[in-house]
Amino acid sequence: MKRLILLAALVALPFAALADDERLPLEHFVQLPEYNEVSLSPDGRHLAITAPVDDQTGVVILDISDPESVSIAGGFQLSANEHASNVVWANNERILFGTNRQEGRLAQPRPTGRIYGVNVDGSRSRMLYGTDPGSRVFRMGTVLSTLPDEEHRVLILTRAHDSDRPTAQRLHIHTGSTRRVAISPIPFGSLVADQQGRVRLAFGPDEDGQATFAYRDDHGEEWQDFDLDFDQRWLNFHGFDGSGEHIYFSSRETGRMGLYRIRVEDQSVETLIESDTVEINRVLWSEDRSRVIGAIKRDGKPEMVFIDPDQPTAILQRQISAAFPDEFSRIVSFSQDTDLAIVVAESDITAAGYYLFDTDNLAASFLLSNFRELDPQRLYRTEPIQVESRDGLELHGYLTTPAGEGPHPTVVVVHGGPHGIRDEWTFNPEIQLLAHHGYAVLSVNFRGSGGYGHEFETMGYRNWGTTMQDDVTDATLWAIEEGHADPDRVCIMGGSYGGYSTLMGLIREPELYACGVSVVGVYDLPLMFEEGDVTESSQGIRTLERYLGTDEEDLIARSPARQVEKIEAPLYISHGGQDVRAHISHYNFLKEQLDEAGIEYESRLFPEEGHGYYKVENRKLYYGDVLDFLKRHIGE
Repeated sequence: MKRLILLAALVALPFAALADDERLPLEHFVQLPEYNEVSLSPDGRHLAITAPVDDQTGVVILDISDPESVSIAGGFQLSANEHASNVVWANNERILFGTNRQEGRLAQPRPTGRIYGVNVDGSRSRMLYGTDPGSRVFRMGTVLSTLPDEEHRVLILTRAHDSDRPTAQRLHIHTGSTRRVAISPIPFGSLVADQQGRVRLAFGPDEDGQATFAYRDDHGEEWQDFDLDFDQRWLNFHGFDGSGEHIYFSSRETGRMGLYRIRVEDQSVETLIESDTVEINRVLWSEDRSRVIGAIKRDGKPEMVFIDPDQPTAILQRQISAAFPDEFSRIVSFSQDTDLAIVVAESDITAAGYYLFDTDNLAASFLLSNFRELDPQRLYRTEPIQVESRDGLELHGYLTTPAGEGPHPTVVVVHGGPHGIRDEWTFNPEIQLLAHHGYAVLSVNFRGSGGYGHEFETMGYRNWGTTMQDDVTDATLWAIEEGHADPDRVCIMGGSYGGYSTLMGLIREPELYACGVSVVGVYDLPLMFEEGDVTESSQGIRTLERYLGTDEEDLIARSPARQVEKIEAPLYISHGGQDVRAHISHYNFLKEQLDEAGIEYESRLFPEEGHGYYKVENRKLYYGDVLDFLKRHIGE
């Protein structure tokens, strides 16, 4: 077991990519991550991890009492398309977790409202709260907090079909029995508990849709109006501090997500962290969770911003960061006595690795990592870039270049979403696969992407296929002008919205792209209102109207399937037969239009897959197709 002494350079890997004629096996790149979420038990003896296997994500509990001999203590498997998340240690012997429904790797996870429990040895596993699949009874629950004085109960937030008011209940962690604690005074809202498990804040929309808040003191007296002049649409509560005197929240008050603190007594608000470039996307707590000490922002590469750099946990975190100079490392979980912690470290060329860290001795033991077969020395660096659009907008993105001098054959990878989603500096096996086969890889956070503030994101609304597409084009032209991309060997590629952008790129810029690869793409905008799961709710319909608009002629004009006769470059398309987000009808309609226009294309359908591919054998087939297609049309 690798032993790491932090103050004496924890990690020292040479990171320059090595030239090597031998290709790493394709299967090393297309495996799913083995581990996602990790959480340390209060006594530091066990580690709960969420572990994806094909189309479900279960929970595995490891015995790490001896880091030199880690073993599996227990686990819990779920049904297809159900994915464990939000793991909570109720005590040293039992964990609780929620689940999401996700029908495809690229689909947006949707909470099921189920709460499961399992002992560390895998015994006494059961659903404690929620609704069985197919049931007509609707009830959803999420864990609000543990209860310091009740070892066998936790506090949960519940919603039911017969009430518009969320409730807080005590849930028995073995039997699933509940006892109501509080009812929200605000319909369709939510509740926040302090660190002693007392429900003290309620928030939600009023009759006019405006944010409204209510508060009560730690004695649980009557609810009082709480004046907080912030837009609820962009407001996230992170919790009370240890004293119960302050509440932390983030908001887009300045247009970009910042971090704030409310003093409960007089409802005054203190600004803690704001940025004039990007939004914060994760808050950092002290080792005892008594206060928020900082946040993470991703301006190019990720970095931590501390409220008080001299706070002990902030000092500890900086020591850990210094020991991983080429990676982004952070503490994700502490034991109850704070003597032990779990540290995760990753970079553009190293997948997430997890370490058990001794806070007294400043020593760490390696536990596990994802994509272990991929040698960082044979992968390629990703660098942040900045591009100016044709209308003067500052765009940010990333460029990964293979070995050798440029210009290189290049793949422009367009992210999905598209709104609220962004490309980040992180380990991406798809990008590394392409770079490993000799391609430069370019990605850009075009207008409409998340992470750069409300104004930047809304610039993309109703601009699919127009200014959003121009941003991708401008980034591609920048890569050519800077000598990174060979102008005759550029392919555009993407999934979901990225598939839409691929087709629109071929249509609008026939001289720029030598080929296109689209997977689970959206191809006809009117069809978004007719097929798929987005329109199953009124909120989904409103979201489509906000993102796409409602003018039928305009939607048709911005639909690639309606103008396939303009496609001149080779095209590869792939789809999942069970896709309910970019419904399979998009794929079928596009193929019909291509066939009628006499446009040649290559395609592959995976009948049992959804919006993105889970099964490794299917991922291997898909990426094998992609590599073969790229080699034939832009070389290596």
